[in-house]
Amino acid sequence: MFASRFAISSQAVTPLAVNYLVLSGGASVIYDYGQFTPTGGGGGGGHLLSSATLTSKYNFIIVGSSDTTSKLNAIESILGGTGRQVVGSNGATGGGGGFWTGAGVDFAAQPGGTGSIGGAGGAGFFSATTSAGGGGGGLGGAGAAAISSKGGNGGAGLSASVAGVARLIGGGGGGGVNSTGSVIVSTGGTGGGGNGAANATVATNGSANTGGGGGGNGSGAYGNGSGGSGIVCIWYSGSVEKATGGTITKPTGFVLHSFTTSGVFTIL
Repeated sequence: MFASRFAISSQAVTPLAVNYLVLSGGASVIYDYGQFTPTGGGGGGGHLLSSATLTSKYNFIIVGSSDTTSKLNAIESILGGTGRQVVGSNGATGGGGGFWTGAGVDFAAQPGGTGSIGGAGGAGFFSATTSAGGGGGGLGGAGAAAISSKGGNGGAGLSASVAGVARLIGGGGGGGVNSTGSVIVSTGGTGGGGNGAANATVATNGSANTGGGGGGNGSGAYGNGSGGSGIVCIWYSGSVEKATGGTITKPTGFVLHSFTTSGVFTIL
């Protein structure tokens, strides 16, 4: 099966110069110590925005869901860091930190993870009355640290130019909060980040096809938000369609193929 697929994918055609956006699904959140305490927000999904000359007729597209990479042939984006109840995970963007030290029942604000291409996650917060998670990092900015009344807001996403049109991607998820006092819901970053939960509310998912990070849990088993799915966009100059696959639109001066699910980009 693999040999036949390789033979199909390597059929020669007239080379086609394209630009592409390969965006992973956004990061979700990990429960390190159970579902009844807050977590940091998930980081925005990693992306690749570049150009290539495609020389094979069949080009295989994988569109990642939450915590899953996207691909154009062998071109693969990386993942954002997950939000945690301990130190946030590292990734393309950093996951928001929590407040568990990882040593028994010791509590203290924990830092967010670092981002290799985007912003870091925000630090968590702990006091006698409040525990909260930091915001997940976005492709365009760091997540905010949690404070005494709310989880950290998610970091801003990135404005990517796709066929000459701005598209916001990779916002970080907001951190969750649990407090005996009044609380404020944290917001996800621009570019599809999900909002964090505040006490007994439900965190929201990252927006579909933005790679936005999921919002963090508040209190109780109400659930973290999942990361938003990714997307693969391929475009080339002109108005004549030179390939099939995805949803085809024609912004001024370009033909754009947008894949919101996995598929094949077939050069004519």
